[in-house]
Order: sequence, then structure tokens, then C-alpha cells
Amino acid sequence: MRTRFKQIIAGLCIAVMAFSLTACSSTGSENSEVSSNTQQTTLAKNEYSVPSLKLAAGGDRGAPNPFLQKSGGPADQKVRLIFDSLLNEGEKEMEPWLAKEWSVNGNTYTFILNENALWHDGEKVTADDVVFTINYYKEHNPMPQLIVSGDYSGLSATAKDEYTVDITVSQNDATVLEFIGSLYILPEHIWKDVSDPKTFTDPEAFIGCGMYKY
Repeated sequence: MRTRFKQIIAGLCIAVMAFSLTACSSTGSENSEVSSNTQQTTLAKNEYSVPSLKLAAGGDRGAPNPFLQKSGGPADQKVRLIFDSLLNEGEKEMEPWLAKEWSVNGNTYTFILNENALWHDGEKVTADDVVFTINYYKEHNPMPQLIVSGDYSGLSATAKDEYTVDITVSQNDATVLEFIGSLYILPEHIWKDVSDPKTFTDPEAFIGCGMYKY
């Protein structure tokens, strides 16, 4: 009886395995065809492609750039998808982002940018963009971010070369790296002629270097 029972169980296992192998083979073939078609479409466009992302606004949160968003909350998280910062807030400490490495010497913070970073219009992200952003924020205060105080008066920035920038603070403390590292960087070639960022709503106002285009 036990032998017969074992034979029945063994037969069922073999049947399930055969069905699973057939299903996997069929699914793999379909996935390969989809993947191939996707690659051909992407190559035909001659550009990279990312999925579309639609997020519920949760009420009027303004427009997703550093000057048109509503203060804090979900609005700030949406701007973060479009505009990158030098560093990213990790679970325990700040992590490399636009800046691949950094160092501190007294009141001066030196950031070395990722040479492959591009604005959404194809222009390179450079140290000049960081210097411009610091100076622009001192003249035109953006909406406060979740982890940024909004006081830019004590900051000064200098480009040492195309991808290296020094940012000096008048007073140093444990929050400075988070403050500087979290600033949304602006493309100088777009914003240098914008005198009033609160009324600048052209499509170029939403060109960043983040993961998603607006």
C-alpha cells in the first residue's frame, strides 16, 4: 500500500515538474520576444527610455521645481524626482549623488561631480552650475525643502575646474553637509536670464538632471 502511495506521489510530482518546465519555456519565449521588440524600439529612437510615472498630487502642491512647489510634504518629493542634489540622504548618512565624492577642510566643502551627469536637454552638469545655483539661491530664495533651512547668506562657491567645486560656509556645524548636499542644482544655461523664478513657467523651468523628465 505504501509503495503504491509513493508511486502515485512520484507520478504527480513528475507531472507538475513537466507542466512547470513547459510554462517557463513558453513564458521565457514571450519575454524574449517582448525584450527584443523593446530594444529595437529604443535603438530606433536612438535615446534612452524610462517608464512613465504618474503621481497623485494630493491637492494643489504647485509645480515641481524649486520655486513653484508648495512648501514641504509631497511637493518636495516630486521635485526630487526631477532635480538632483549633490548628495542623497541615506538611511544613516549622506550618500554620493551628483557628487561622486567630497571632502571637508575647515569651513570649505569640496565636491567632485560625476562627469557623466547630463541635464534633460543633453547639456553637461558642471561645477559652474553648482556655483550659479548657490548665487541664484542667495538672490532668489527658493521654497524651503524638507531638510534645508533656507539660509543661503553664509555660502560662497568657486569652481576649481569643470567638475570640482568648493563651497565655503561662514559658520560650520554638524548640519552643514546635509544642508549643502540637499540643495537642488539648477542648469545655469537656462536660469541665468530668468529675473523672476516665481513667474517662470516655460517648459525649460522643469529641466533638471534627475531620474524623470517632466
